[in-house]
Amino acid sequence: MRKKNNLKVIVTLLIVTVLCICGVISFFSINSKYPQNEKVVYKMGDSFVCQNAKFTITDTYMLKRMDIMNDDDLSEYLEENSDYLKSEDLNLGLIKIIISNTTDDEITVDLTAFHIESGAFSLQFYYPLVMYYNDCGMYIKLSKGEQKTFIAPVPISSEQFLNYDSTDIRNRTYYLVSSLYPQKIMSEVKFN
Repeated sequence: MRKKNNLKVIVTLLIVTVLCICGVISFFSINSKYPQNEKVVYKMGDSFVCQNAKFTITDTYMLKRMDIMNDDDLSEYLEENSDYLKSEDLNLGLIKIIISNTTDDEITVDLTAFHIESGAFSLQFYYPLVMYYNDCGMYIKLSKGEQKTFIAPVPISSEQFLNYDSTDIRNRTYYLVSSLYPQKIMSEVKFN
């Protein structure tokens, strides 16, 4: 009886040891094939290249809920197109980006890959407002040497920051993220 118990313990220890060794080998194998991405952070106003286009953040502004309600056209547009933006403590971050074609060919820039982040907060551009502020959707066609101004709207409320004070939300540093791998390309965004 005692030999059977010892045998069970030995077999169990061998199986656990083999599983641990396999796990460690897999971990190092995956990390050697897919290393951690490198973060490249640009200051606000510095240009960076992504998708064969040059991006430069030239201005930012954050509208408070009262600013949004006082803009009759924007209020009417939101009433018709969105229930999402009815929060009482809503702030609307607007980021002005100059996008330039750096190639000799016509290109299409895919803005669905972009998002804004700050700590654990991450949000893509809000499509109905992209349509309101721009004459394009989330894909911008640029001919050789062409440049366009794009207004990126980002709805931000204190609910997304565990009810932080709205002044703290305005003063946070945000990042426009345009690529995640192999380099995480980030451009600093500060709202006025």
